[in-house]
Amino acid sequence: MYTNADRARAAEVLSLARNRIGLKNNWALFWPIMGVGSYSIEDNLPTACTDGRDVKYGTGWLLKYANRHKGGEIVFTVLHEEGHKLFMHLHNPTYRRLWEVDRDIAGQALDHWLNLALVRMDPTFQFIDLPRDDKGTVIVLYDPQRFSGLTVVEIFRLLRQEKQQQQQQQSQQGQQGQGSFDEHDFENAAALPEEERKQIREQISRAVEEGQRLAKKYNPKGAGSMDVLMEAVRPTVRWKDYMRQFLQLSAKGDDEVTFRRLHRTYAPAGFVVPTSISLGCPPIVVACDLSASMWDGNPAPMQRVLNEMVSLLKTVRPERVDVLYWDTTVQAHETYKQHQLDGVATKTKPKGGGGTALRCVTEYMTSRKLKPSCVIVLTDGEVGKDWGGKWPAPVLFGVINKESVRAPHGRTVHITEDV
Repeated sequence: MYTNADRARAAEVLSLARNRIGLKNNWALFWPIMGVGSYSIEDNLPTACTDGRDVKYGTGWLLKYANRHKGGEIVFTVLHEEGHKLFMHLHNPTYRRLWEVDRDIAGQALDHWLNLALVRMDPTFQFIDLPRDDKGTVIVLYDPQRFSGLTVVEIFRLLRQEKQQQQQQQSQQGQQGQGSFDEHDFENAAALPEEERKQIREQISRAVEEGQRLAKKYNPKGAGSMDVLMEAVRPTVRWKDYMRQFLQLSAKGDDEVTFRRLHRTYAPAGFVVPTSISLGCPPIVVACDLSASMWDGNPAPMQRVLNEMVSLLKTVRPERVDVLYWDTTVQAHETYKQHQLDGVATKTKPKGGGGTALRCVTEYMTSRKLKPSCVIVLTDGEVGKDWGGKWPAPVLFGVINKESVRAPHGRTVHITEDV
């Protein structure tokens, strides 16, 4: 049993942690969300719990870490609970379904993802600390080697597979070590009337918007903003998969129609509307940077990327591919019909080299009246502020070996050496 003095001390510790967050500009994103719902302290709670609006903290947990690491572990606990609210984990239908499949694994997946996000915001642990036991072992779920860049759903699937394998082997060794750090009250969240859940979502949305405003105000470079946080935990996508998706979405053809498969949008209403059959797509432009770094090596980075591009282009079967080689001007223009796509990698002959001025590509396309369905620019990203200006079609910048570079418009995918 805890005394009134213990409870008063726990309340003081929690209040101090919340105030510390309120004075830390790097965490301004979290300030408004801390005002959504209520918080309380309970004797019979091991750590903490949230239903996506209100938060409860365990008296014993607060007392245990009251005087350790300058309160960094309590600060982490508060940010963890507020993070569940910030990302509406308890009010997301997808996570609710995961919880219905396996409550323990769903909670673990949410905690793994959220803890990775928090540490990305303070990687040197200047402000937060991961809670540890008396032997110094981290007791919260944090595994950057296994789960960095994965979504909550992907983490759930991996943990679920491991659990099923362990059950099949009926082994007591290597079982899932620790459970969720805190408790996730999906039941209470789901039991709320729909109108109340709607109000909570609206409150959180307003808090996120205000947090974004404060983060930009106090962190001009963007540190601590939702954009930076989401970039830190955004799933890592293989560039080939990303580029394939871009091509499939941007380079669509509507060559013929068929009544064998009715349109899914109109069929349920009784309308007989045919669907389109694509036998190919309009032309595609591939603009290749002639910078020396792109063509050094055997094979050169550009050559390796072009080899992969061939198989990607075949999936959308463009009627024509225009390959442009550019530095300060377009030095060469090669055209390949659909049946000649293999030649993009084997017969291409790049010309020129020296300097970069990407605007020459858009100007060239305008002067030659090229009207592609989409444009793929392959570059090392060393283009200064010249990203081509206004493009006549959707554009994807494939930046090779420069993960810090991102185009100000269009889409950007980073291509690593492992192509």
